[in-house]
Amino acid sequence: MRRPPLSTPRPEISFARAGPGLGAFDSTSAKRADELLARARKAWAFYEAHQADPKFAWSAGARLYAACQLYLATGDAAFHDAMQEPVEVVFGLQGKKMQFPAQYLGHLANLNDVNQGMVFTHFFMGYLLDQKLAKKPGLEQVFRSELLRQE
Repeated sequence: MRRPPLSTPRPEISFARAGPGLGAFDSTSAKRADELLARARKAWAFYEAHQADPKFAWSAGARLYAACQLYLATGDAAFHDAMQEPVEVVFGLQGKKMQFPAQYLGHLANLNDVNQGMVFTHFFMGYLLDQKLAKKPGLEQVFRSELLRQE
């Protein structure tokens, strides 16, 4: 069975971050940026409406990526709040058990791992680099400590 195109966060959620960059060029690009952000929001709404259906389940890594990119693009606190649960799963916090491949290893991956939820630095690096939006100290600390952790 073919999944509807909004059942996966990639590439739709990538539009959330691409959009604002396009808007800086001209009015046509700004219109396209708005369209891309609308598609990203639509993908998130689809996820929220279907998250209980295993056919449309997103991994913790995909949820973290989506929520983070949408927060960075919109500043909407709901997306900021939505980052917490997948962070707990991916990084094994609050007694939750991380499980390969849905975890941050920073140094290894292959396509199967990506599809199964592995988290990469670019999923959250924008959060650390952004200087305009509010940060949750717990999230910021986890991201920083994981980046600096040496194996």
